Amino acid sequence: MLRDLRDQGHRCGKNRIARLMREQGLHARQKRRFRPCTTDSRHTLKPAENWLARVPAPDQPGQIWQSDITYIETAEGWLYLAFTLDAFSRRCVAHHCQEDMSVELTITTLERAIFRQPPLRGLIHHSDRGSQYAASGFRQRLHHSRITQSMSRKGNPYDNALAESFVATLKTECFKDFIPTTKAAAKLMIFDYVETFYNSRRRHSSLGYRSPAQFEYDLASTLREGCSGGGSKGGETCPTSRSALAAFAVNNSAGKGGGVVQAAGNNPAQSPNSLHTTNQNY
Repeated sequence: MLRDLRDQGHRCGKNRIARLMREQGLHARQKRRFRPCTTDSRHTLKPAENWLARVPAPDQPGQIWQSDITYIETAEGWLYLAFTLDAFSRRCVAHHCQEDMSVELTITTLERAIFRQPPLRGLIHHSDRGSQYAASGFRQRLHHSRITQSMSRKGNPYDNALAESFVATLKTECFKDFIPTTKAAAKLMIFDYVETFYNSRRRHSSLGYRSPAQFEYDLASTLREGCSGGGSKGGETCPTSRSALAAFAVNNSAGKGGGVVQAAGNNPAQSPNSLHTTNQNY
């Protein structure tokens, strides 16, 4: 609230805003207490390695995607939502709703993400161990786009904390205690929340109280100024995000049997066992 008002040109302080909100009976919606619950992974499909804990935190968009599935209650029954987030900017790259939890739910979401944010070399896709993400059809789509798959440790929802946090945020801010009368209405509410508010306007403390779209825009502006503006002498060309990538990932198509490479130049890097583990605070 404070930052929104300041961006609109109002001079105000935190204490004054808090007082005025109390007087008007206004308060922020609070997320419900986080209760970890893992996806049922009791299937015979082999899970992927957990590469998320073995690579550095992303420093640009398009390096790590995190996905999950959740359910939305409606008067017509359950609606299932799959989504994919960019771990750097928290932007919801793609989402899809349908009435069952078949593998088409995750495949369609992945295809939409690939269309909206074409994969860069070295991209990691992280999810839980659910059968929808372990299915051969989903893995073939990842392999076709040269995306490395990563899965959380068994019984540990905190590996995919960014996705879990998004679910809590969406259910609190988009629905709260309201139950849509139809599944079609729920789909429209989700679309409106994600595309017109969450990605473009919702502020994140982890992003310096900027929205995902503003955070990505500020990064792009900084890169442009560093290459062809500011104190430079001119003549430089700003590298694209593809060449600027510095994240480490497992490239299944590199060499025989794959290996760890740098996304920027496909240069050999450390083996997975020797990578420095980085705690990512989402």
